[in-house]
Amino acid sequence: MDKFDEIKNLWQSHKIEKTPSVTSIKNAIKNYHSKKKRNIIFIILFFIFSIFVWIGVMINYKSHLWTTRFGEMLFIVLTIYLIFIKLKLLKKKQQEELLSTNDYLNELKKKSQKEAQDQSKLIIFLIASVSLFLYTYEMFSYSKIRLIIGYSTLLLYFVFIWFIYRPMMLKRQQKKVQNLLNKIDTIKNQTNEKEY
Repeated sequence: MDKFDEIKNLWQSHKIEKTPSVTSIKNAIKNYHSKKKRNIIFIILFFIFSIFVWIGVMINYKSHLWTTRFGEMLFIVLTIYLIFIKLKLLKKKQQEELLSTNDYLNELKKKSQKEAQDQSKLIIFLIASVSLFLYTYEMFSYSKIRLIIGYSTLLLYFVFIWFIYRPMMLKRQQKKVQNLLNKIDTIKNQTNEKEY
């Protein structure tokens, strides 16, 4: 009888891995969708606010050089373009909600692979950089030292954003997507095992 109690205690003390249920996976996907949509809406509102701020700056700031006005116009045009991109993305997110789980997973995998190869972000970043360089030229042009220090600081800032901050955010986003995909793959494997 002692052996049986030892085996029973050993069996009960063994930790059982808790697997996520199908409803928890659906909730994770819903949360992912809603968080993405909220972020897109917030960014759109931020861009609209930015346009009004730039128009206010253009009205109040009496510029003497064409570079300042050209930089401001580039910012406004780029912001309007980004608003249209985000609205298109928001529409796509709403369409993704109607996809089946398998189609959504395939779409998510394709999207995560495309993000690594996306060149449009580089072009947008370069246009934003050029517009900021043009906009600040009037402020920095009063002395050569100020010009060198100002543009060196801007250049360091852009290098930091592009080579440190951006890859960090991409890894973080890919990690979230990968965690979601792993959860769903686990459920798929469990359901496939039950069928056999």
